[in-house]
Amino acid sequence: MDQKRYINIIILIVLVVILAVGVGYLTLSKKRTLPPVSPITNQTPENTSTQNQMSLTNTSTQQTPSTTSSSSSLPTTCKDEPEGVPVITSLSAYSGPVGTKLEIRGCNFKGFEGDVDAWIENSKGERGFLHGEPGSTNNIIKVTLNSPLCQENTSYSGLPCSKWLTLTPGKYKIYTLPWGEESNKVEFTILPSSLPTTCKDEPEGVPVITSLSAYSGPVGTKLEIRGCNFKGFEGDVDAWIENSKGERGFLHGEPGSTNNIIKVTLNSPLCQENTSYSGLPCSKWLTLTPGKYKIYTLPWGEESNKVEFTIVNP
Repeated sequence: MDQKRYINIIILIVLVVILAVGVGYLTLSKKRTLPPVSPITNQTPENTSTQNQMSLTNTSTQQTPSTTSSSSSLPTTCKDEPEGVPVITSLSAYSGPVGTKLEIRGCNFKGFEGDVDAWIENSKGERGFLHGEPGSTNNIIKVTLNSPLCQENTSYSGLPCSKWLTLTPGKYKIYTLPWGEESNKVEFTILPSSLPTTCKDEPEGVPVITSLSAYSGPVGTKLEIRGCNFKGFEGDVDAWIENSKGERGFLHGEPGSTNNIIKVTLNSPLCQENTSYSGLPCSKWLTLTPGKYKIYTLPWGEESNKVEFTIVNP
């Protein structure tokens, strides 16, 4: 009898222990399943973390700069990558009249079949297609700002253009769109043009400038002056740049200059006289600073028309 009672007591103890373990397990499970509630926000830690991430994302989105860039805010470098985003780092000029020849520099410009093209867009959002010219690469797009321009790329459809964009003086945006991936947009100003469109080489003909390769740029800009009757004494081909005070600097024509193209570099300072034949040291210098200048040529003492050029900050 005592032995049976002893066994019952043991069984009872075992059941109490099992019951206690079960209650403890359920309590712990509930604590893990129901995260604590913040007394301030009434949100779980997971929700708080998610909201913090959303807040950071929204803040980042609000602080993203505009994709339209001026010459002073362009990225300075970029990297060619397979399926990389196209990036424009610079233009060879940021203003000029219709007919300006332009180089767009950057990376990841090649699109379908290796095409390298660009677009120009006016303030109304109307755009014109710029065909990349021979010499264009994944890093340089060479275009001419002719007018009118087709508002669509008909390169593969073979259809005639149905809508045209006429370039008039004002502000535009230039960008590229390979594989439907839009690059940053860069401001370009179309200037009014009062330059003659053609001229004729003649013996002792008056020199005429018909265009510049750029109409603005920093010190160091390489420039092509185009026109006719540029050759002077001994076949020299040179030019001058003049500031608003009438002070002028001499621009030596570089290799490749001809009767129709003068290649120069806008270095600073420039000698205010042509000492090519005297051999004397320069006695007076002109320092190029930001502002408006006039460029012209003077073969045989015959002055050409003067064309405005703006020196800008680098």
